Amino acid sequence: MPAPLDPAKREAIEADVRAGVLSRNKIARQHGVGTSTVSRIAAALAEAGVPTFDRTSTERATRAAQVDNAQRRARLEAEFLRRAEAELAACEQGVTVGQFGGRENVWSDRWFDVAPHNVRSTLVSTAQRAAKAAADLASIGAGDPAEVARSNVRALVDELRTARAAS
Repeated sequence: MPAPLDPAKREAIEADVRAGVLSRNKIARQHGVGTSTVSRIAAALAEAGVPTFDRTSTERATRAAQVDNAQRRARLEAEFLRRAEAELAACEQGVTVGQFGGRENVWSDRWFDVAPHNVRSTLVSTAQRAAKAAADLASIGAGDPAEVARSNVRALVDELRTARAAS
């Protein structure tokens, strides 16, 4: 069992915890004690009603990261949907299909007014994967509709600022 903590050192640790400037790890390093010692002292102070380790800045940073991620998901979702629509539209467009073949392994190609079945099948599969990815992204942010709306508005404002700066 370790020796009891010197009362003067304990008071110095308590003062640092109360000040709320240093992290638990920095306080432990500064006083030459383990992080668990600092945690126990902070827990005792908290039980006594003394505020310890202000986490306001961490909470703000976490919230900002969540908002940024929601914006990224909204942009990705829109891009996946755009690509799905493009793949489906390509099914009805003309296409040149080429291949190597014959004894001499010569390249030949052929124009089709409408994409052949195997090409349409690939395009539809790609569109389905893109649409599923968009739906998956939408479901991540579905827990907080207000946050999704705020994220979309921020993204719109960013795009408007970019467009205005470009003109």
